[in-house]
This record gives sequence, structure tokens and C-alpha cells, in this order.
Amino acid sequence: MAAPISLGELERQIALEDYDILDADPDAKLDDIVKLAAEVCHAPTSMITMIDRDHQFVKAVNGPRPADVSRELAFSAHAITSTSLYMVSDTQQDDRFLANPFNLGDDALRFYAAAPIVTPEGYVLGTLCVIDQVPRTLDEAQQRSMLVLAESIGAYLELRRMRRLLRHTTMAMQPLTRPN
Repeated sequence: MAAPISLGELERQIALEDYDILDADPDAKLDDIVKLAAEVCHAPTSMITMIDRDHQFVKAVNGPRPADVSRELAFSAHAITSTSLYMVSDTQQDDRFLANPFNLGDDALRFYAAAPIVTPEGYVLGTLCVIDQVPRTLDEAQQRSMLVLAESIGAYLELRRMRRLLRHTTMAMQPLTRPN
């Protein structure tokens, strides 16, 4: 089942584009955060995902790197509808995911938990998620850790955005010089 689209989707998309993250190069800081999330949650795979109009983009991953997938199939598309932790203990017991191809076969995703990456204006750009092939849950400390790490990702992305804007502003203010 495809995730619902929120009323503020257009504004969320504009915010996502403003962060210029989709086509950005790999980032060691984001790689470190997904490794930490996997360790804290004892999960074989953790990712930072961004949800665009039609696709889920993986920005950092600890574990096997999945291909970017359509938004319709992305578990994170469901998670961006909330600003709280989103957890599915067993995807094969949840009607939203029964027909999802990632929920089928020997290497099916069985557990999914995601913390939203939220802008200062309240737009959810994507998620920090952990996944496993066995049903389970996160304890309270792991849930808090996921939320703190996702908040740190949001702050880091905001800092990158502000630096980029400052560079553009500074360059625009520099006087043109004429060659001698």
C-alpha cells in the first residue's frame, strides 16, 4: 500500500530541494551516524533516506546498499508522515506492507524503525532508519537515540544549507574586477 501524501507535500518538496541533498556527494559525517545507529540498535542495516516526489534516495548506509526505489515501495514514505519515531515490529503482520516486494522472499525486511529528519520549519525531508530481517522492537533508550541522531542529521543539513547560502551571498557581494 502506498503511503498517504500530506497536504503540505509541495512545501516539503520545496524544502527538500532547498537543502540540495539529493545529488550531493557521499558525506563521511552521515556515514558515521548510520554506523552509530546500527550499533546502538543492534541492526544489520541502517540508512539515511530522503523522499523525493517519486523516489526514495539513500544518502548513507551501513550494511548492503539498496538501490534507490520508487516512493510507492519505500517504507520511509510512510515514516515521513509523522514527526515521531515510526516503528513496524513485523512487516508481515502489517497490512500496509503485505504486498510490498521488500516484504517477500528469503531476504524479506521484517523490522523497520525510522526517526524523521525534520527542518526547523517542521518539514520531514527523510529518515534515519534501521532494518532487520527478523521481527523485533527497539527499547526506550534505542528509540531516544534514534530521535537524537535524526535531530543531529537535521541540524547538520541545516548548517550545510546555511554555509552554502552564505557562500552564494558572499560571492554575489564581491565587486567585479577588471583584468589589467
